[in-house]
Amino acid sequence: VSGILMSLYSPLSSAARTGETALSPYSAALLFGGGVLLSTVLYTPFFLNFPVQGNPVQLWNYLKGTKQQHLWGILGGILWMAGTLAAYAAASGPAASQSAVSYALGQAVPLAAALWGLLAWREFQGATVGVKMLLTAMLVLYASGIAIVALAPLYAK
Repeated sequence: VSGILMSLYSPLSSAARTGETALSPYSAALLFGGGVLLSTVLYTPFFLNFPVQGNPVQLWNYLKGTKQQHLWGILGGILWMAGTLAAYAAASGPAASQSAVSYALGQAVPLAAALWGLLAWREFQGATVGVKMLLTAMLVLYASGIAIVALAPLYAK
């Protein structure tokens, strides 16, 4: 389900930023940021009460984070939004400056996040060999899909 939802983002975002009544990069980023804020307000209480793993957590415990933890979260959001705005601005430029490579770089973000979780945070340390094989297959297949999409324009007729 997550893959399907993620695959819908790019075409919908592109459609909103093209045509006669297109959104500017800044208005698209503002709407995107508003959507992230709204979904966070809706989903955070849900997943605190119905966690994927472990016991439910009270909202007050979530808010008891240190100032440094909250600052890191805010800085991460600023960085994410700056990157999104830069991507929107670059995509609104001349067609000659746009390429499948920029698309591939944008789609590689989840791959980088997965590698960061696996290698830096060691999220699956102690996992069985079967789980590690599935993770490896996921990384290889995802990277292959990105490469195929990036190379597709070279073979267009």
